[in-house]
Amino acid sequence: EDRVMVVTGRSETCDFPLNDPSVSRRHARFTVEAHDGELRVFIEDLGSTNGTQVGYVDVKDPVILEDGDKVWIGDVELRFRLMDADDIRFQSGMQKEVEAAQRDALTGLYTRRYITDRLPGLVEGHSRNRVPLSIALLDIDHFKRINDTFGHVQGDGVLYAVAESVRSCIRGADIAVRYGGEEFILLLIETTAEQAMPVAKRLRQLVEVHPIRAYDELLSQTISVGVAG
Repeated sequence: EDRVMVVTGRSETCDFPLNDPSVSRRHARFTVEAHDGELRVFIEDLGSTNGTQVGYVDVKDPVILEDGDKVWIGDVELRFRLMDADDIRFQSGMQKEVEAAQRDALTGLYTRRYITDRLPGLVEGHSRNRVPLSIALLDIDHFKRINDTFGHVQGDGVLYAVAESVRSCIRGADIAVRYGGEEFILLLIETTAEQAMPVAKRLRQLVEVHPIRAYDELLSQTISVGVAG
């Protein structure tokens, strides 16, 4: 008998991370068993705060999942499906297309489309669970002058360098978005505006002290950051 276990939760260390405030860090576990050619999948709750449900029934003990079952991990709805190899290949291709549309090709950050789709649900979930959520708006100062003076290739280099600084300043649960042009948005999960201010200050200082090379010159770049909670 073969057995595979998959843990889902808000922590990035989980096998199947779910970035939602209603989801506990280690929320539930799926167990896949193969025996004599038959496949069975169980789900069990791992003592989560907001519970796990199958078909709107609370999961107290391990439950065998049936094809088409509706599973709730906190407030996140999942649909369980048993798929053959062709189904898996199709779904994998679709997932790659979706992820490509949600990621900015230059910086690797999420796109405006992603934040437009996700933000209403994030705000509602944080409000319902009384969990703080802060937004930082970031703008690269005098970016047009960089493009006009050094060209768009160098401008792209500045955008990429700022995105790298952004990544180094936020946690795994936070969300970084290239909103458009030289504008970025950071969603700081479970963070008050007061807690977000040091993050914004650290990011501004990090960009300023790391000059960016443009041909034979080093550009001392600055950014402006605003925070709301």
